[in-house]
Amino acid sequence: MYYVYQHTKADTNEIFYVGKGKCNRAFVKSKRNPYWKNIVAKHGFNVQFIAKDLDEELSFLVETETIDLYKRLNIKLSNMTDGGEGVSGHSHPHTEEHKAKMKGNAYGFMFFI
Repeated sequence: MYYVYQHTKADTNEIFYVGKGKCNRAFVKSKRNPYWKNIVAKHGFNVQFIAKDLDEELSFLVETETIDLYKRLNIKLSNMTDGGEGVSGHSHPHTEEHKAKMKGNAYGFMFFI
């Protein structure tokens, strides 16, 4: 099962990254972009889970929608993409069924506003 998480600066609690993962990915410092590494070197980081126990397709959608929401709220993220990419880096299309499931749900979006 997958989850969607966000990283916050340890000293200010500002959100700076949104990701999707499984196992311990949310806590791993390797394989991160240079912007993420600079922020963590200066501020440290904490992990907050947005949604858990998702299938992979839904986790991509939650990640993408969260990044979009945060950008519209002018939250500056270190993400290099808009989310929804798999390990191959190719965009992951979402079915209309999964998009419909996301409309009006409570996967954590309102919790952080």
